[in-house]
Amino acid sequence: MATSHHVEHSSREGELDVAARALILSSVVLPFSLAYALRIPVCGLAALAHVPCPGCGLTRATIALFRGDLLGAFALNPLAPVVCPILVAVVVVVATRFLMTGRMPSKLAPFAWIVGVSLGGLVAVWTARWFGFFGGPLPL
Repeated sequence: MATSHHVEHSSREGELDVAARALILSSVVLPFSLAYALRIPVCGLAALAHVPCPGCGLTRATIALFRGDLLGAFALNPLAPVVCPILVAVVVVVATRFLMTGRMPSKLAPFAWIVGVSLGGLVAVWTARWFGFFGGPLPL
């Protein structure tokens, strides 16, 4: 009987741990969601210098993609149809791993490579926009 009580107790502890981790993830997502809903810039470069950053438009492009607006996403950032799904997938994998185990993936090298290539592409598009390509710099 003590064993079944112990197993039941461990199960409840695990649920509390998952709930606590879900609360932690929510505390990270909620401020960004509220800022987006209230149209408050979360980009330091945009807020302080009033210029778009290399990732400018990715949040709006991701939402456009979720709505099925491929052309709108492309207008916000030409790499959005490729970069947004990659970055969303990385975030989902890392968040799921944290939610389930309480740990970040032990081997982040594949993620770092994918994110690094994506960021390199975003910087290239950002630079090209300053020279008038892709419609010029994105309005804030």
